[in-house]
Amino acid sequence: CQIAGMQTQPIHDDYADDVVFVTFLIEGHTGSPATLEDVQTWTIDHNITTAPILQASREYVLDPAGITGYLVGGFPTYVYLDRSLTIVDAHAGFSELHVRQILDGML
Repeated sequence: CQIAGMQTQPIHDDYADDVVFVTFLIEGHTGSPATLEDVQTWTIDHNITTAPILQASREYVLDPAGITGYLVGGFPTYVYLDRSLTIVDAHAGFSELHVRQILDGML
């Protein structure tokens, strides 16, 4: 997987025995809601080989009131859940070192 020119597939490979990675695509290339075709194109364009890519909707990931969900403030946004599905951490933007530090701290 490649996001903004950065490789995430090595992270997926290194943590595959302990972590489940899932990508939710909420927009297509034009900024419109993601379609199944957008998901298929994303998977091919970013050479994703292990993590599932799911078609999602903004209404499920954006919660301006902060009551029912997590506010996505930028792309990509990472949300880390523990085994009980409690949000442990989150951040916008990609930093391989930061992602690995959070994962290591959770394991």
